[in-house]
Amino acid sequence: MSVASLEAEKRKYVQLVNDLNGVLGQLRSASSNVSSAKTVDANYVVNDSSYSCGVLDDVESFINSEIDTLTGTIIPSANARIQRLNSNITSERKAEEEAARAADEAQAAAVNASQAVGASIASRVSNFIGRRG
Repeated sequence: MSVASLEAEKRKYVQLVNDLNGVLGQLRSASSNVSSAKTVDANYVVNDSSYSCGVLDDVESFINSEIDTLTGTIIPSANARIQRLNSNITSERKAEEEAARAADEAQAAAVNASQAVGASIASRVSNFIGRRG
């Protein structure tokens, strides 16, 4: 892959991590709100009986499960992919630099060879003319 395509992929993963961190913040806020609602629900008593049905426990459990999945699996996986892309970008840049350096060296060698051939031809022509004269 080219450096440009690797960098484009990296930008997508960085944006994904940023978006996931935003979702994570919203989930944490929702979890806090549900926790507060559970406190109110637990304190709501009529005739010494609580009418809590456990829905808030289920919602809180679901939200916390999503938080755990994001923080334990998804975001770390995306960050690991970003690190691999960084390594690939570095390697690809190094390979491109080495290829450019090799091309420059090959071009310089070709120029030197051309100059040597030209000097050899000039010497032969000069010798030929010198023998005829």
